[in-house]
Amino acid sequence: MYGFLMELESGKLVDEMIIKTGTWEPWVSEVIKKYLSPWDVFVDIWANIGYDSLLASTIVGESGKVFSFEPSTKNFNRLKRNVALNHFSNIHLFPVGIGDKEEVLRIYYNEFNPWESSLNPWVGTSSEPDEFIKVQTLDSVLEQGRVDFIKMDTEWFEPKAFQGMWKILQKNRKIKIIFEFSPSLYHQETQSQEKISLWMLHQLQDLWFHLYHINNSQSNLLDHKINHPEEYYKFFTQWIYRQADIFCIRDILQIEKY
Repeated sequence: MYGFLMELESGKLVDEMIIKTGTWEPWVSEVIKKYLSPWDVFVDIWANIGYDSLLASTIVGESGKVFSFEPSTKNFNRLKRNVALNHFSNIHLFPVGIGDKEEVLRIYYNEFNPWESSLNPWVGTSSEPDEFIKVQTLDSVLEQGRVDFIKMDTEWFEPKAFQGMWKILQKNRKIKIIFEFSPSLYHQETQSQEKISLWMLHQLQDLWFHLYHINNSQSNLLDHKINHPEEYYKFFTQWIYRQADIFCIRDILQIEKY
């Protein structure tokens, strides 16, 4: 691990991976380590038990901030314990989900892999909702603050979360984003999974973001730039995996023209 401690439980997928390898999703960690800087403000949307929040805390230092959002009470309690274990004072915790409006929704807990606890009943393992959770927009929670980096892994809720943070994305010109792209889970929307997936990618491009498919081999993390969302979506739906991580970085020269 990268200079922090975690309380981990055997028998849970993510915990077991961290126990065995000392890391979780190392390709995401490497991008965070490369593009996050001291003094930065890092936002971890659905932080789970806190791996990425703890990593970010060690990078941004005492002069930086980490805002961690985790709606599941079971995960949030573990997140709190992991932050306390390290005595990190720069992490600020929020027991809420991030979406497109303020509301209360059902969340389904995945006992084997709490990382996949979701508002989508097909992802969680329980047939009944584990609990009802509060959802807010990121714009409303961090309306006045600076944000430099957002990491988001919400198990299908990404399109709604993006709708609730447009002001932050417009205000913070040098902001960077990592988000999990999960088209197969977007089919619960009133629109098709293709339409909502392409809408999300095009909206980010319209805000002058360059989009990169993160290669989890780590040999060349950002070797695939997404120039044409339609081609990427077609490629993605023919791929054997249902999810991928996308990195977004601003074209500052273009945005300064407007």
